[in-house]
Amino acid sequence: MQLWISSWYRINSPYLLPFIIVGLFSIFVKSIFLQSGSGLLVVSRFIGLQGIAQLSMREHVDLLVTDMMLGLVLVPIMMTLLLAIFVKRRYFSACLVVSSLLYTVLFIGFLSFSNTGRFISVELILDALWWSVDHPQDIMDIATPSAIVKALLILMVISAGCVVAKLALSSQKIHRMLIMLSGFIISITILTFSFSMMTPSLVSSFPQSTPIAYIIISSLFDLEGSSERYNNLNQQQILQSMSLIDDGDNDLSEHAKIKQHKDVILFILETGPYASFKLNGGLKTLPYISSLAQSAYVAKQHHSTYPYTSSALFSIISGLYPVHARKAIIDVASTKIGLFHTLSANGYHNALYLPQQDSFKSDVVMFDKLGISSRFISKQHEIEPAQETQLAKIIDAIVPAGDTQTLRAKLRLDLMVIEQVKRDIVKFKRNKQRFSATILPQIGHGRWPNIYAAESIKLRGRHLIELQDKWLGDIVELLKANDWLKDTIIVVTSDHGIRTKSSDPDFQFGTVNDYSFHVPLVIYQEQLNSTVEIDTITSHIDLAPTLLDLMAIPAPIPQMQGLPIYHQGIKNRRTFFFAGNYLGADGYYYQGKYHMYSKVSDACYQHSSLNFSAETMVPCQSSGIKGVIVDAQLLQHQFTKGLDHGGLMAADYSR
Repeated sequence: MQLWISSWYRINSPYLLPFIIVGLFSIFVKSIFLQSGSGLLVVSRFIGLQGIAQLSMREHVDLLVTDMMLGLVLVPIMMTLLLAIFVKRRYFSACLVVSSLLYTVLFIGFLSFSNTGRFISVELILDALWWSVDHPQDIMDIATPSAIVKALLILMVISAGCVVAKLALSSQKIHRMLIMLSGFIISITILTFSFSMMTPSLVSSFPQSTPIAYIIISSLFDLEGSSERYNNLNQQQILQSMSLIDDGDNDLSEHAKIKQHKDVILFILETGPYASFKLNGGLKTLPYISSLAQSAYVAKQHHSTYPYTSSALFSIISGLYPVHARKAIIDVASTKIGLFHTLSANGYHNALYLPQQDSFKSDVVMFDKLGISSRFISKQHEIEPAQETQLAKIIDAIVPAGDTQTLRAKLRLDLMVIEQVKRDIVKFKRNKQRFSATILPQIGHGRWPNIYAAESIKLRGRHLIELQDKWLGDIVELLKANDWLKDTIIVVTSDHGIRTKSSDPDFQFGTVNDYSFHVPLVIYQEQLNSTVEIDTITSHIDLAPTLLDLMAIPAPIPQMQGLPIYHQGIKNRRTFFFAGNYLGADGYYYQGKYHMYSKVSDACYQHSSLNFSAETMVPCQSSGIKGVIVDAQLLQHQFTKGLDHGGLMAADYSR
């Protein structure tokens, strides 16, 4: 044993240094976390202080001391011991690989938190990798050049630590200096930790004192509780438990006169927050959308279900919240759930239009399982020279001829989508084929291009909405010219709003917020002959039930969790905003108040608007907000187990 310890001291102990460097970086990440809205501010409110300035130095140290012990003592010693046991040669290579891997995990978590306020999961890492393969130009939206440079510099420091450790094997002086430095750091850390444990302060028991390494690793796998306690509930009972339905009477007679089968066009803006939509005069100054709004339902408080495109689209098509349900439907052999399957059963052709192929196989499978009949992908098609020239002229009118090729390429693919939609509409009409067309332009994805020299990020978003209004206008003019508009329902909405700081540096991450969830919604139905404003809090889960109800087509209830947007029961239900796996928080609207639970800080909030701050914090236990969110997740999991994947059930919207 003595010989082994002597060998460890002589050969392995110098390699404490690179792991201590990694530990120092983990403490830096923890300090960034504490400086966010989920950290010191929450702690100060918990213990009755007015702000961060009133926290003592001791309280600051107590929030970091576990990270110090783990990163500067336990992990370095454990790693060098493992090297001594399992690595007989090439200590330098093993040290470099292991320390770099540990650092990479921390850096990915740091990058994710800096951008969204949430530490990333394995699922999102894989999604990001797949997306970057198809969209390499978007990598810099997340990993900026400065972030990459900083990452490489720290890797160089870690590598230098490994080099110095290797040199120490042949130099007693360097060896002695490394042992003294490592020993000093370890000794100070142990003394600080021991003092903190002997006389713990109140903040030592707060979630913010949890080691950042544990938070990052647990986020990677995102473990949840069991839903078995809800096994005895049927679908209707689960909807009632989530407060998604209202048992009161509901009179829909005023809408009955306009119910008839029509063609459906879903024009879904990519990243189109209401905060941008309302600028420059809002709806009134969008020529084509405003003209449609003259005979339309206009939902003024419409919201996405999730700030992630595929999840938001899932809700629009299925009428379900995406949590658990999206994965469940992707995994089953077959399904007959949602808007498209219901339309197919009534003779419709459901066409999907994309500028380029879905980056994720799960999204391809999702659309297939939800009943897409055909998909057009611009990037997979060639166009005639004459049309190419025409598109180039249109693009030149939008951006200067010498502007970025990336922007011009995105515009070209989106315009190809619009042209194909027009051709297909003519074909469907000539063949007397009822259809739905889901149009997904992507010009709004990622950092918004500044096409009209906007003074703010939000105004950039507004300019892109104005541009897409013109594209929608091309389709509307075609329908008008052939007297087809009266037989068409047109939906204009957005998948979600802004959800990262890379998209808008002023974005307040780590919360459920209006900028991420509040989106426009206009549902054109010519027979309305007026604008019907909907002031209740509506959601993407309500779109499919609304469209089916307008056409008097029975919807698969209780396999849809939404209601027609004009249903009176919406006023009394609980409307959820899920973002726990993306922004680190989930929320809901109920009885005139917005509520939020932050998974990152374990804090609860309540406010009259969908914007939260430290001033809106409330106790989780007495408010019951955390319990509602946790139960909703588990109930949603149980709900997906009971979905009737094989058939449809008729709706009863009078409930």
